[in-house]
Amino acid sequence: MTATITDSNGNVVRTLNLGAHAAGATTIPWDGTDSTGATVAQGTYTVTVTATNVAGSPVPVTQNVTGVVQNISFALGYPELTLTSGAQAPISQLVDVGTPTAASP
Repeated sequence: MTATITDSNGNVVRTLNLGAHAAGATTIPWDGTDSTGATVAQGTYTVTVTATNVAGSPVPVTQNVTGVVQNISFALGYPELTLTSGAQAPISQLVDVGTPTAASP
């Protein structure tokens, strides 16, 4: 499994080789640094996860983000959520609401 992190211009900032994983949820451990170890500038980054099976065939991947909502903004003409981690998404991507747990970022 591999996670590729790109900046808002589509430039690859870092590629993380996550090794073999069983089916199910996996945390992507990105520390905010690029491939040289330098801290990247604050901004919008995208994580794309790809996976293959033992035979090298692609395996479908579903990506989700969990966190605590810090803010809801209507500045773009629709409700957009901002998580305490800084991640942003339109409210149309919200799939579940619950009580924050100690494990929530």
